[in-house]
Amino acid sequence: MATQVHFVHTNSDEETAVVGVLVQMVSNDNQAFQPIVEVVSDVLYKNESTRLQSTLNIGKLLPESPASYYGYTGSLTTPMCTEDVAWYILKKTQTIGKKQLQTFLKVYSVEEEDKNSKCLLAPNNRPVQNLNGRVVYASK
Repeated sequence: MATQVHFVHTNSDEETAVVGVLVQMVSNDNQAFQPIVEVVSDVLYKNESTRLQSTLNIGKLLPESPASYYGYTGSLTTPMCTEDVAWYILKKTQTIGKKQLQTFLKVYSVEEEDKNSKCLLAPNNRPVQNLNGRVVYASK
């Protein structure tokens, strides 16, 4: 089973960029994700936050050769579906342990009082969108 992880970034000018990483589920845990997995149960609902209990090495969440990617200008995949977002989808994949992925699948996109099974973060992909003249390019 393959899924995708998005790292969403916004700068001081409110410009948004997303780095997408395809993640392949495997039997063994990926220790790079463990600091996040340890606290996911503290942030199951929208607008909740917590502190990590151990050090997170963001670089290890990315696959080898992260400079190899596809890029395009698109929109966010969740409401408000903001446009003019710079997307970078890494060409190489990363792995995540089956148990680790199952932990993420318990997260909701809404506040606790609004939860229902349709509001789980996954599967939350929207239908494929028309290109509308969009150009997709590849790094060298």
